[in-house]
Amino acid sequence: MILTTHYMEEAEALADRVGVMKAGRLLALGTPEALKARTGAERFEDAFVRLVREEEAS
Repeated sequence: MILTTHYMEEAEALADRVGVMKAGRLLALGTPEALKARTGAERFEDAFVRLVREEEAS
């Protein structure tokens, strides 16, 4: 099943794996915990913001 949402709490609570997309590009894919670890964020919403900003800086 694929769920699309802009609510990070919802994605974290309901999904086994999360894909972060921007402008039609997949920026990251993994469990919410793995994406938090990758970005060093404590909250999943902060991880999302860091992943998007990483892409913007590229």
